[in-house]
Amino acid sequence: MHRTYSTAEAAEMLKMARPNLQRAIRQDRIKPPRVVREGHYLVRHWTLTDIRRAAKALGRKPKRTA
Repeated sequence: MHRTYSTAEAAEMLKMARPNLQRAIRQDRIKPPRVVREGHYLVRHWTLTDIRRAAKALGRKPKRTA
């Protein structure tokens, strides 16, 4: 199974604040991963492909991961 990242981790990798990433999603500037229900919470599971796609759409270069 591939590693997934939270929205906060994805925002950090995109070198932006989480609220700004959420705003970009709301404004349809990027296509986010689908929402998944975990208990009472709705979360997004970002893959590296999702993060790279968002970086390209936003004109950013993502941080490298270990």
